[in-house]
Amino acid sequence: MYESPCTLSAVDEKLLLAVHRFHYLTLSQLVHYLGYSDRSKGSSNWLGGFLKELVAGNYLAAQHLPRVASYGRNPLIYSLSTKGIHHIEALGLTVQTKLTPAEQERSFLFLEHTLKLNDVLIAACLVEKQIAGITLADLQHERVLKHHPTKVQIDGKQVSVIPDAWLDFRLTPPFSKANEQVAICLELDRATEDVWKVRAKIRNYVAFAGGAYQAAFGTSALTIAFVATSGGDRRVQQMKIWTREELRKLNAAAFADLFLFTALDEGAVDGLTLFTSPVFQSLSASGVALLEQ
Repeated sequence: MYESPCTLSAVDEKLLLAVHRFHYLTLSQLVHYLGYSDRSKGSSNWLGGFLKELVAGNYLAAQHLPRVASYGRNPLIYSLSTKGIHHIEALGLTVQTKLTPAEQERSFLFLEHTLKLNDVLIAACLVEKQIAGITLADLQHERVLKHHPTKVQIDGKQVSVIPDAWLDFRLTPPFSKANEQVAICLELDRATEDVWKVRAKIRNYVAFAGGAYQAAFGTSALTIAFVATSGGDRRVQQMKIWTREELRKLNAAAFADLFLFTALDEGAVDGLTLFTSPVFQSLSASGVALLEQ
């Protein structure tokens, strides 16, 4: 059995646990998630030194985000390497996404999607530290959900439903007047899918919400939140039209209130705005908050 060496510092432990939770992270994301000053170059340089040592010790693997232009240098992206996986397992945690070196070299689109998703998930993690009465009880990343997808029947065929993430928030006083669970299936939309793929996703989610979701996640609380990172409000309106059309075709108007949509601006994700401000739109109204008081 692997025994993790005792030479790892508390900072090393925090870095490895963060990468384990989110699978792929940049230095700036780690600085933000761990609560260091985002604007402090000293914090980045200091934390970068620990990362360099963890890469040298084969605890982490590092790769640059592939370039889409012929100039410039994209940031390093960190993922668990062999000794990092062993160390996490020695702590009693499960590592389900063990990647070979070849598999770690992902495409630009894959990594861009994962990093943007992680921006949103990091924001979700920080909200509970910013507002009393909000607790993030569980976070399941797409990279983990792919290992146990929820199966539904569509037109006689079995289909897997895999959200980009599942977030389980618990709301209590003083934020909420009563104890409440808000469970969110998150879909990060980059405006790369056409009408038929989006409508197929809606169709799958209707089947998912009809019983398979409750059995798989152990709750009836469900919000399906689409966050568009490209296309702005135009993309949001497109997705709303396509969702209405698919629900009409399925005669599934009862599921309409499950779906919410918003557009995400470029730059850092403000978790307070995204999760507690009325920036989402339902199929019938605008000004909806994911976590309402």
